[in-house]
Amino acid sequence: MRIGVIGSGMAGLVAGYRLAERGHEVTLFERSPEIGLDAHAAVIQVDGQSLRADVPSRMFNAGLWPRLTELYHELGVKTVPVDTSQSLSDADARCYLRLPDAMTPPDPETAWFRLDSRGMLDDARRLRKHGLRQRLSLWRSKHTTLQQWLDRRKFSREFVEGLLFPTLASTVCTCSFRSLANYPSHVILQTLGDMARGPGLRRSRFGTCDVADRLTTKFHEINLGRKVTWLGQDEQMAKVSCNRLGHGFDHVIVATQANTAMELVGHLSDAECRALGSFEYETIPVVIHRDRSLMPVDRESWSTFNMMPAPDSQTSMCTVWLNRFHHDWPEVQSVFQTINAFAEIEADQILASSQLQRPVVNQKSLRGREMIRQLHQDPARRIWFCGSYAGSGTPLLESAVESAISVTQAIEAQQARLQFAPTR
Repeated sequence: MRIGVIGSGMAGLVAGYRLAERGHEVTLFERSPEIGLDAHAAVIQVDGQSLRADVPSRMFNAGLWPRLTELYHELGVKTVPVDTSQSLSDADARCYLRLPDAMTPPDPETAWFRLDSRGMLDDARRLRKHGLRQRLSLWRSKHTTLQQWLDRRKFSREFVEGLLFPTLASTVCTCSFRSLANYPSHVILQTLGDMARGPGLRRSRFGTCDVADRLTTKFHEINLGRKVTWLGQDEQMAKVSCNRLGHGFDHVIVATQANTAMELVGHLSDAECRALGSFEYETIPVVIHRDRSLMPVDRESWSTFNMMPAPDSQTSMCTVWLNRFHHDWPEVQSVFQTINAFAEIEADQILASSQLQRPVVNQKSLRGREMIRQLHQDPARRIWFCGSYAGSGTPLLESAVESAISVTQAIEAQQARLQFAPTR
């Protein structure tokens, strides 16, 4: 089969890789001049060395990312552990809680905390206990939001706004506190439970560029800087218009964001409009810089991940100390990557900046995911949708891989039915 893939994030690359591995002819279209998975990476100078940083910093946990872990093993991607030390500071950058390992339950014996922060550790342990015990019952009650679940169990405001929301909103979920409060509670508890049982965070040793190179080795054609302006299908093929040229394929996989997919597909059906329109996005700024004012004022509190809730308790930023995240980087000149910065960064300290969009998870998006699965059951379908937004759980690289695998399986199942269909 001839397969067209639009978009080269993780979902598009994995879908193309799986189909190319099975002998299909895969053509990739990417509007950026670089592969999407690696498009925001930055090369910076540290102590006279040119060092490369992924944007955002890509990590995975084998307990929470089993499909991605298996994919990396299959590709031969070398991985290394990530130091997961974490600090939380107030708006004056005064640290009130420091954890040596954010992936394990907080322990008062090993954590450093101000006396007024002791209750946060107690609530953190209680959340883990509640969450692991009640996960199965929550699957039967998927209409409970995270905020409703926390309120019913009387978790303190200090814990929610000072530890739980700052950590989730600026790392795993990357969204505003308002969006996090409306997250389906079972999704968050499932995520926290899986992370707690995992062996810790790891990253690709050579970054996303290495992963992208390995995924695209068998692609028939890669078109970078080529924006698709329209696609549609008839009974015989799916059609793509790019740079005023038409291309025909047996199937086309749209691996862009849902809002971009709506702009591309011509004559969307009502069902497709409802499905793709179910997903909302938030824009998240990411800045690589040298401004130490976004770190705790006490140098001893510096950790790999440094969270700071905003004064209005509506959002949080996370500053990653890249010299510690990349254990082989020199530490003479400190370099930071701040996600969702609400504090001003000195202009002469900025090394690179990007604007990312992250899908919001709520009851509407869960219905959208189900609608997409139903659309993909159409035996005449030739245009398919995949991306982190369309996978289960929190939208991360794992959900992108899951979505891509689901689409490739559906395409090949449809092809098999056609091959063995009885002729009249």
